[in-house]
Amino acid sequence: MNKKLLSLLLALVMVFSFIPAFAAEEAPAAADKTAEETAKPEEKAEEKAEEVKETEKAVATPEFIQFLKDNGYVEGDKKGDLMLDKNLTRAQFTALLARLDGKDDVAKAMKTLGTKFTDVTEAHWAKCYISFAAGKDWVKGYPDGTFGPEREVSYAEIATVLVRYLGIDTM
Repeated sequence: MNKKLLSLLLALVMVFSFIPAFAAEEAPAAADKTAEETAKPEEKAEEKAEEVKETEKAVATPEFIQFLKDNGYVEGDKKGDLMLDKNLTRAQFTALLARLDGKDDVAKAMKTLGTKFTDVTEAHWAKCYISFAAGKDWVKGYPDGTFGPEREVSYAEIATVLVRYLGIDTM
């Protein structure tokens, strides 16, 4: 189970990190630019709204992400938006790892416990996941006692956490 989970998690992280590049819009051609420059402000606003709608359609939720959402592995923000155009944060990665490990309920039960990280407030949405992962020694935080929950997670950090998660002895 651990190797399958690790493979899935690594694949997800890689896919999430590439989505912003694929969702980028192409620059308008030179001929289109002159038409844009002469358009009225109202027309520009309408065109921009149409472009946004087209971009939203182009970034439709892939099937495997919908599977993860349907099974509670990823939740999105309060509106259910998965924010696929943004990079994964340390808090999001920690929550994802706990959920994929099947420990969502255990982590949520830790909500009332304190946290050892000075920058993870009681009200932070991922406090329970961060506390759970820290208790398992999957995450360590920074030497200054912070965790940086809203910082983007790096590949090096992901690799380090996964090595700890799998219990691989590196010494």
